[in-house]
Amino acid sequence: MRGTLALNGQVSGTLKDPRANLTMTVTNAVAYDEPFNRLQATVNYDSTLIDVPNFRIEDGPAWVELTASFRHPANDLQDGDVRFRVRSSDIQLTRIHTLQQAKPGLAGIVQLAADGAATLHNNAPVTFASLNANVAGKGLSLNRTPLGDLTATAANHGNAVDFNLASDLGHSDIHGTGRMDLTGDHPVTAQITFNNVTYA
Repeated sequence: MRGTLALNGQVSGTLKDPRANLTMTVTNAVAYDEPFNRLQATVNYDSTLIDVPNFRIEDGPAWVELTASFRHPANDLQDGDVRFRVRSSDIQLTRIHTLQQAKPGLAGIVQLAADGAATLHNNAPVTFASLNANVAGKGLSLNRTPLGDLTATAANHGNAVDFNLASDLGHSDIHGTGRMDLTGDHPVTAQITFNNVTYA
C-alpha cells in the first residue's frame, strides 16, 4: 500500500484496561494495486468494545461508507456481538482495477446497501440477529455488448432471511428466491427460475 497518511491517536487507561482512539486519513493511495483518492476512518477501542463509527473510501465520484462495532468479553475476541452498516454511491465497474484485470470489458453501475447484527461463538457457527442487503447492477455490459440489469435483496423476517433475485441479463427473465434460518438450525433453501433465456 502506498499514499499519503495523516494519523492522530490517543492512548489511555492501564495495561489491563487500555483505551485508544485513532483517526486516520489516506490520500492519493494504492492498496493491492487498487487506486483510490481518499480514505477516512475513526476507530475507538477499549477492553470490551471495538467501534468504527466512520469509515469512508472515495475514488472520484464513487464512495463506500461503513460503520461497525464489536462488543466482546474482556480479553476475548472470539465471542461477542457484531453490528455493521455499509452503503455506497453508484460505482462504475470500469473504475475497479482488479475487476478489470479479472474480467476485461465489464462495465455498468453497481450500488450496495447492507446492515446486520450477529453473535460470534468460539468454535461454533455465527448466529445472525438481523441481516438486510440490497445489491443492484444497472446497465451491465461486456465488451460494449449490453447484458441488462440485476437486483438482489435480502431481508430478515423473524428468525429467517428471505433472498430475492431479479434480472434481465441476456434478455432473459431470471427470478430467484431463498431462505436462510438465522438461528443456524436449518439449511439454506433456494429456488431459481429462468424464462426466455437466449444465447448469443
